[in-house]
Amino acid sequence: MRTRRRIALIAGASAILLLALEVSARIYAQASGRERGLALDDQLGWRPLAGIEKRGALWGANLPARTNALGWRDKPRETAKRPGTRRALLLGDSYVFGVGVDDGLRVSEALEREVPGLEAWNLGVTAYGPDQELLLLESVADAYAPDDVVWFACLSNDVEDVRYERRYGHAKPWFELAEDRLVPHPPTPSLLDRLRDASYLAEFALAPLDSRRLAHRYAAPWVERDGLVLFGRIAERLAATAREHGARFVCVAIPSQSSEADAAALAELRARGLEPLDLTAAFRDADRPASALHLPDGHWNAAGHALAAREVARELRQPERAGTPR
Repeated sequence: MRTRRRIALIAGASAILLLALEVSARIYAQASGRERGLALDDQLGWRPLAGIEKRGALWGANLPARTNALGWRDKPRETAKRPGTRRALLLGDSYVFGVGVDDGLRVSEALEREVPGLEAWNLGVTAYGPDQELLLLESVADAYAPDDVVWFACLSNDVEDVRYERRYGHAKPWFELAEDRLVPHPPTPSLLDRLRDASYLAEFALAPLDSRRLAHRYAAPWVERDGLVLFGRIAERLAATAREHGARFVCVAIPSQSSEADAAALAELRARGLEPLDLTAAFRDADRPASALHLPDGHWNAAGHALAAREVARELRQPERAGTPR
């Protein structure tokens, strides 16, 4: 009996100690600006936490970035649409999310200034690939009721992203092609992934092992296959999903440093019946050097976001292009 009581006391004391350490770790994270901004998601792999204020190089430049109650880095939104409102959902990765750019200066806010009466919902998420963006659109289209879906295809990495089941140290969803059908596979986070997601204490304790974590892993069917056809098939389904919900679909192509790879990706999109809004010429012909439109890491700065918004606004004001799915 005494042994059992002693074991119970030790277990209770250990639990209290771990709880105290967890609370301390969370307080330290908040005070030091290391509070978590993303969490695991069983469908999408990861997504921003709702209602947070986050500082850091991957968020805003000078001001804390904020997420709304729906979990997006965007202003507060209501799903109920006011009469006369035009609503666009902006999908993309860190370019749309606005890495290194303050709230109010990103492509979504700039687009609202360019098109009066437009709600440009920013659903961009850092490191997302087209597969995640498709699953996101399919999960929210009914509730958000878009009039326009604007998908920013990042040609520097999107064709490659669709091949992975693990990216940037996190499990992600992926698709395989079976007779040209998209077959989804949900993310499969490891036990350590889930432990780190649940506990700040575990996050800090395991951080020294980050260099040994498997950051990237191809899905088995895509180890030796090019992702171009899969990229095109996902783009096609993005457009079809927008059309099924009565929305116009606009594909915006963000160029890479490889004109040859970009040409192949653009050709694949056109082969799928899409006519991308290619930003190459707009950024090349802007009356300023490229360094005035981009951050040192290659992402758009505030001026780059404003230029992209002007191009998208011009597209939204035009009648739909022939052959563009609706």
